[in-house]
Amino acid sequence: SNKVFISMIPAKTFTTPLNAAFVRISMKNEDVPFTQLEVGITSSSFETFGNKIPADSITGLTDPTINAKVRIIVAPSGGQYASISTALASITDASEDKRYEIYVKKGTYTDTFRTKPYVDIIGEDKYKTIISFTGVYSEWVNLSTIFAESECTIKNLTVETTDAKYPIHADKATGKWTLTIENVRMIHHGSLTNPTAAGTPIGIGLYPYQHIVLKYCEMISNGVFGASGVFFHNQDSTAAGNGYRSLRVEQCKISGVTYGFRPNSLSKVHDQDNDAYIVNNVVKATHQEFYYDYANGDTDSWHIFDIGNKYTQG
Repeated sequence: SNKVFISMIPAKTFTTPLNAAFVRISMKNEDVPFTQLEVGITSSSFETFGNKIPADSITGLTDPTINAKVRIIVAPSGGQYASISTALASITDASEDKRYEIYVKKGTYTDTFRTKPYVDIIGEDKYKTIISFTGVYSEWVNLSTIFAESECTIKNLTVETTDAKYPIHADKATGKWTLTIENVRMIHHGSLTNPTAAGTPIGIGLYPYQHIVLKYCEMISNGVFGASGVFFHNQDSTAAGNGYRSLRVEQCKISGVTYGFRPNSLSKVHDQDNDAYIVNNVVKATHQEFYYDYANGDTDSWHIFDIGNKYTQG
């Protein structure tokens, strides 16, 4: 009893494991395909050499499965929905195990919305899939085209805004997540009524355990003094804990701005919590590639890793 099965040991000599017995058969190599050893009280049909046990004959075996995304089509006509906001409203059961993809066909969509966890937004064409929003200057600070505040990917789109704070605004204490923005054009057209309003293409406020990646993107502003390509700051860590947060901006193009990158330091947040990787970007700014804003009177709270960027002033 309690025998341990051993098989296919390649060594010519070996030590028999505890509670194990073995049967050895010596034969010529050419006889292997035609030799069968069987133990039992009845004989079975000959099994050719190399046969494998079928999976369905083994009890308790389950096949590993890969969870496929649920795709929803948004299109000006012929899609499941005509806007991203209505498509998002229809999704109530997205999770890590059930991820959704909203696929947006070419067209111009007048829309504003907040992202949802595990719902990716993918455009058909970077230049021809356009999400546009025009607000009211008096409400500028409260408005943006996309409020990106969850675990998701935004990809292959043009996102533009007028009379609103940002085309994309990522600043929300909604838990631990990674936001990826890839191959997206973010364009701020400024204001229809205030010619001195400077439009920044993306604004970021990072809470603990939040990470944002921007790659292969374009950040374009209207050229009014004061605009930044990427404005980012940390948020007070007392509410969500004192966890690490990071920003990575890689191989992006920034133009029409006063400052390429504008890190802001929030008081009471320690520098070891905040890393910004600025890698291989092309920045065209009228004044500075980096402008550190110390409006809160704190010392710089970011570790900036500035690698391989090309900066021109003009």
